[in-house]
Formats: sequence, C-alpha cells, structure tokens
Amino acid sequence: MTVPLLQNGLLDLSKTPDHLIPIAQRNAIQSPLLRLPAEIRSKIFQYATGGGHFLIAMPHEGNITDLRRSGVYLPQVSRQIYSETATLIFENNTFALDVDRMLISWVPYRSEQLLPLFINALIPAQRASIRELEFIGLNQLLPLAHRFQDREPPLTAVFPNLGVIWLAEGYEEIFGPLARRFPDMNASDFVNYIVTSGEHKRVDIAWY
Repeated sequence: MTVPLLQNGLLDLSKTPDHLIPIAQRNAIQSPLLRLPAEIRSKIFQYATGGGHFLIAMPHEGNITDLRRSGVYLPQVSRQIYSETATLIFENNTFALDVDRMLISWVPYRSEQLLPLFINALIPAQRASIRELEFIGLNQLLPLAHRFQDREPPLTAVFPNLGVIWLAEGYEEIFGPLARRFPDMNASDFVNYIVTSGEHKRVDIAWY
C-alpha cells in the first residue's frame, strides 16, 4: 500500500488504515514510551536525535551522506513516533559538506556541485528543518561563491531556518575577485551577503 505524501515531502499519516488501527491502539496503551506525556517524549527525542555532526561527501558508490546514528531510525519505529520525530535529525545536528572530497580523481563531480547535490537529496521538510551547516576544506567557500555568481536562490531561501554556518579561518581569499567587489565588508559580512543575496535575514558565521 502506497502512503500518500504531504506537499513538504513527509508521509501523510492523517488517516490510519483499518488493519493498523488495532496496532496503534495497543501501542498507545502498552508502550512505556508512548504512554509518557508528550512533553517528556519530546525531551527524550530531542536528546536522542541531537548533538551530531554529519559529514556530507561523495563516495564512489554515489551516496552523498551516511547518517549512521541511532536517532536517525526513530521515525521508522511507528506512525506516531514518525509524526513526532521525522525532521528532528535535521533540526538538531550540524551537516558538514566536505568540499575537498569532490576533488578526488574518481569522483565525477566538481567541488561546487556538492551543495546542489545535497539540496536535491532532501525533501522540503528536511531542508526547512536544517539549522546549521559547515563547509570543510581548502575550497570550503567555492560552493557559496558559485551559487552567488550563478544567481541561484539564496541559501536562506533553500534553508529558511538556517541559523549558523561554520567555516575555518584562513581561506577567505578563495573568493578572490568576487570579494574585492565589496571592499568595505569584513569576511563575516561578505559571507552573509552572498548567503542571503543581500536580504535582511542574517546568518551567524562561526569561524573556527
């Protein structure tokens, strides 16, 4: 049986199939977890899904990310837990794009392609849940520069709840001529400008 999807890409669980109703009723009565108050469950789920740092790369088998963490599988436990946890893994963790990995000879992509590949791999609800991104490597700023130069929608339009971008200090010169067009901006303001395309929303640029 095919489960319909919501417009944001999540499963539409508004109607429980007849054959699953007894299971749902039994879970509500017998499951120690589901019998807890909703606010307690929420704290448990936040703890189980948060605090991670997921590396986004392009291994030769074609997967851009390997989310091996127990909390990732919570939505698969039951329909109710899915409805409460489906996007938490994206909300509560940092997703780090390993830009330099794209330069390895057997990877059939350029470094600036990793960001659009990552974006296209996510459903709208997942993109809307992401709060923190990190760009790793000597070429860490290339995906942002290319996106700006190609007049793609700003990163804050793709990730509307993005709050922090992590970057390593010392590689700002990768922007080269692009940065020289904005001589009055410091590095953080310039990154903010190209991430938001000059919109009023700001993102915290965290240097390490």
